[in-house]
Amino acid sequence: MPDPIWTPSIFLDTNAIHNVTSYLIQARKLKLPPYQPEADIKNVREKLRKKLPKNMADLLVNGLCILVYLQSQSENFSAQIFTSRFAFSEMWYGRLDGQAHIRMSLEGVPYRQRQRQGDISELVMANLTQKDYDLVEKELDSLLQGLKREFGITISFVEDIGSPDFREISLLSLEIQKRTFLDVIDCTLYACSLAVRATEFITSDGHLFKVINQIRKPGDIEDLNERILWENVQRDILAELKILHLDDGITVDDLVKPTRPNSLGDNISQLHRIKEMRGFFRRKKAIS
Repeated sequence: MPDPIWTPSIFLDTNAIHNVTSYLIQARKLKLPPYQPEADIKNVREKLRKKLPKNMADLLVNGLCILVYLQSQSENFSAQIFTSRFAFSEMWYGRLDGQAHIRMSLEGVPYRQRQRQGDISELVMANLTQKDYDLVEKELDSLLQGLKREFGITISFVEDIGSPDFREISLLSLEIQKRTFLDVIDCTLYACSLAVRATEFITSDGHLFKVINQIRKPGDIEDLNERILWENVQRDILAELKILHLDDGITVDDLVKPTRPNSLGDNISQLHRIKEMRGFFRRKKAIS
């Protein structure tokens, strides 16, 4: 039964969502969990590495770990799970880029020639058709519904909640940007997680993980000058959060904890589908 006192609140960044969906696409093709009984994550990793480069296979294993964790947290603790619309925008960008390169490969444009182009964005746009946009839209528009229907995982957009509103989130993001060297989108994602007072921020991004952790626990930093710098960052962000939430009781304990997917555990035996969705998450063939 869900804990009536404590409900976890989980925020997913772009690569966390991307790794989950990419894993499910490969899992259907290769008959891996949850589409085939298999309780050993080591075997899953080995099967993926036979088909994909090592680093890519390991990222997909991360996606499997995240999927198992989200389903467990949803069923056992009624966890609230969030992401940002900016994360989905990044996924759109990545999928469209990949679709263009698939098309170029089918038309005989080799990888080395594509990489030597002066403006890769112009090259990608020149090789995208309406069918490509429609394909990516069909895949991503059904993504959240599919996770809910097939695995019982409900993911909400922070921007759709209404309080704090987008203006307040963007102002918090700007304050974070003034104090940290983070990518603009990463600042926004971090601000979104703070805006909903998430307890956990799941990411495979090493730099983002490090920055969030230093803000949360500057006392762990050995260098005194660097520690003082991050203590000041923490103080300023806490001040902004108190203003944002109109709550003077906010403390360090309210700062979101960054989590690496490979720390979520390796017990995949409990992963199950709630409802079969024929064809869902199956990667379509490239449109020629």
